Amino acid sequence: MIILGSLAIGVLAGYAVAVFSVLSSKAEVHSLQNKNRKLTEELNNLRNVAIDEGIYDTEDGEY
Repeated sequence: MIILGSLAIGVLAGYAVAVFSVLSSKAEVHSLQNKNRKLTEELNNLRNVAIDEGIYDTEDGEY
């Protein structure tokens, strides 16, 4: 009976650790996806600024 109880406690503890690990990983993935999205938006904005400024540049500085 003690062996069965020990096995049950071990299974429950293992399950709890696995659930915690999965939830932590999902939170980290979500955080990294948000960071990636923000960096992609910033990169696109920087690309657009460089293109927009280059359109109107002339040698004498007039439009």
